[in-house]
Amino acid sequence: MEKGLELDIIPEPARRNVNLLDIEGWKGVLDVAGVPAEMWDDLINAALYWTGKSVDDKAGTDDYYATLDPPYRARRGPVDTVGELLLVKGFNRTILYGGILKSGDGKEGGVQDKKEEPIVLTGIDDMLTTYGGSNGGTNGNGIATVNVNAASRRVLMTLPETDDMVADAIIEEREGLVDAQGERENTAFKDASDFFGRIPEASPAMKLYVATDSGVFRITSSGVVHGVKKQISCIVQYANRNMTILRWREED
Repeated sequence: MEKGLELDIIPEPARRNVNLLDIEGWKGVLDVAGVPAEMWDDLINAALYWTGKSVDDKAGTDDYYATLDPPYRARRGPVDTVGELLLVKGFNRTILYGGILKSGDGKEGGVQDKKEEPIVLTGIDDMLTTYGGSNGGTNGNGIATVNVNAASRRVLMTLPETDDMVADAIIEEREGLVDAQGERENTAFKDASDFFGRIPEASPAMKLYVATDSGVFRITSSGVVHGVKKQISCIVQYANRNMTILRWREED
């Protein structure tokens, strides 16, 4: 009899808030995902205009959306889900979820010749959220902080002046050692001062982005009973011993 249950609880601010990304933040995300640099400007301009971070339609998106069937307008405000980026000019499922970039994607005439090696993207969806930084908010400067105790290597590498070596140092320092009883030592960063004291390689440019706790979590429960698989995921906010469900999703 096949049965099983897995439960993951991950701080949601371990991801970058797509609604608060600026130009440099977008560059970091697109770079980690392997999106060719020649596509960045158009994608970033379209995304900033759609989310209301820019008032200048540099990418000419309004004219573009008007030609679609059915036509629609740019939101000009925060998106509700990361998947909404599929409505934004230049974005597609390959950019969002990963895969081989097709010739013609991104700009006129394509970004690669058929004789060249295929460009494989790793996607941006796993690095983004629509919720804020530490405790679901920002650092007071309109910049969403990132929980460095939970962020993936990929997300860490989107932060200012953070390469793979710095990201690896952060992960190694926060993970701790396992003692003789098999218990892992708690070496999570206590606050920003603790973080920069223990990670001397970290650039001062990261200061505005570092958080070490969270009040918003992504809970994913996956179960198998008699060969039937079911997954339930939700985003919750936890404060004052009360939990509020912000989003709920069920899928087979």
